Amino acid sequence: MFKAISYEEVVKRLQSDGYAIGAVNPKEYHKWKPLLAAELGVPVTSKSDLGDFAACPQRYKYNKDRGIKKSSDALRLGSLVDCLTLTPELFDSEYKCEAKRVALTKEGKPHAKGWQDPKQKEEWEAAEAKGITVLTPEELDHAKAIACRATEHLAERGLVLGKTYQSQVAMWVCLRSVGGVPLACPVVVTGMMDILPFEGKSIDDLKTTSLPVENETKLMYTLEDYHYGVQAALYTDMFNLCTGEERDEFGFFFAGTGELPVMSREVVMQTEALEFYRAMYERWIIAFAAAHALNDWGLPTLPRKFYTPTIRERKAAKGGAL
Repeated sequence: MFKAISYEEVVKRLQSDGYAIGAVNPKEYHKWKPLLAAELGVPVTSKSDLGDFAACPQRYKYNKDRGIKKSSDALRLGSLVDCLTLTPELFDSEYKCEAKRVALTKEGKPHAKGWQDPKQKEEWEAAEAKGITVLTPEELDHAKAIACRATEHLAERGLVLGKTYQSQVAMWVCLRSVGGVPLACPVVVTGMMDILPFEGKSIDDLKTTSLPVENETKLMYTLEDYHYGVQAALYTDMFNLCTGEERDEFGFFFAGTGELPVMSREVVMQTEALEFYRAMYERWIIAFAAAHALNDWGLPTLPRKFYTPTIRERKAAKGGAL
């Protein structure tokens, strides 16, 4: 089991060894990224950042410079499920559950549109500003059902938090070359593992999705759209570098967030898939380092594309089902 690691230890190990690994609070982990970039004088990135950069370098740079972060109900729910499943001891310090009070009319009756009581809204906003996420009982019940299914599925695989796996183990690796290609500037890559089994050859990750996990085709598209393969290859390589181990499998546990009953499915990536996505993340890091070194983030005009019929459309044209 990996011990907790401090910011100072991460800096020291990156400067001496070029890599660091240890357990850390997820919120602290994210706060350290800009601090590391400033102290080490090199760009610090992650799988998510690399995906945004690959999609549109200039958009990535624009959002980074202005501190624009992704935010959605799906991300909020996913973070809550992660907490309930992987770090339940942090729930009381990071979340608060309270029923919504409806605003009253001048006559003292509940407002017809169900608007929230202004005073309670101010209290919730103040709590959010302090890093406390306020939930309604309905939101919490929904998340608990998803977390329960995720925990049960993990247990079916013999994965029990604290007994057979450790959660929230972070990695930092300073790269000066990838795939034998020198980088235009050093790049520190970070990653946090959700599920690190004490034994075996796999590393695992918990994902929530609004898509029906029973639909294999749509689920595979989700893995492609969100570059989960890049995460699998990158995390596996980083872990092996930090530890000297040779893990060669990465599993994703998907828990559905839609209609009851909550369904779950595991998707596993093995050697062939990891090799494919290793080449992809290497290309991204090479381009990312060059953009930083040259301060060249491309143009607002994106490359011209030519549309070709998809496999589904070709099949339909031949009389097959959509």
